[in-house]
Amino acid sequence: GEIKVCSARFAELTPDLFPKTNDLDSVFARIEETGKEVVRTDELVLPEGKITLRSRHFALLDTQRRTIGYVGIYDDLTALANTARKAKDMENWLQDVIRSSSDWVWSTDRNFNLVFVSSRISEVLEVPTQSLTGRYFLSLGSFDHDDPISTATRADMDKYAPFRNRVFLMTDH
Repeated sequence: GEIKVCSARFAELTPDLFPKTNDLDSVFARIEETGKEVVRTDELVLPEGKITLRSRHFALLDTQRRTIGYVGIYDDLTALANTARKAKDMENWLQDVIRSSSDWVWSTDRNFNLVFVSSRISEVLEVPTQSLTGRYFLSLGSFDHDDPISTATRADMDKYAPFRNRVFLMTDH
């Protein structure tokens, strides 16, 4: 096939997207074989950095529904792919911190319902993590009122401030 009309950017990327001359022809052949559009995701490493593109390729038909050409529409998903990679990296980092921490780790929503509970808490309580998620945090126990640091906890909670190293007394469940 011969490219008749394309953007300047596509012309620049064509050698990277379709390094072999028959790569683009194989996309066209798949369209002809299946009668359906072909969707591709390509990651290219260019001098300016890595980019991620998603493309949709389909047949251009005349009024008698005969193929007269092919169309490819490209979306630049680089920002989305980078965000997903960063989120995965952050999740992996958080899991590493949790695994290496001897402390219990949890997170609550604005109403102090548990939205995350570390596996360490689940193990010690012998309760599945899923059954703890959604529960009101203080339904599990209370902070030690005799501990000088713990007495400031309610004020921290009212300000939605993070806290650590507080004595929390668990009730039997």
